[in-house]
Amino acid sequence: MAIKAKHETEKADFEKRIKLMQDKLREKDETELGVTKSHTANNAQEDTSSAAEFSNPIEIMKMRLAKHIGKNKEKKNLMDIYIRNVSIIEDAFNQIK
Repeated sequence: MAIKAKHETEKADFEKRIKLMQDKLREKDETELGVTKSHTANNAQEDTSSAAEFSNPIEIMKMRLAKHIGKNKEKKNLMDIYIRNVSIIEDAFNQIK
């Protein structure tokens, strides 16, 4: 019986940690993606069990992937501009020499 009790307490701790992580991820998604509070309140009513919260992680990952792809494109454009500016400056210095 001690093993079963230990298992139950570990299971409860695990579920609490998962719930906290999900809440933190949800808050992060809200701040990064600009989700409104009313939208999350509606979702909270729909997601009553912990199994429902794991129901669609693919959509969450797709949103994050799209966000990261967009940021990478912006960074690439900035790097291209920077490299182009550096080459222009180098050419100017070479002409001055």
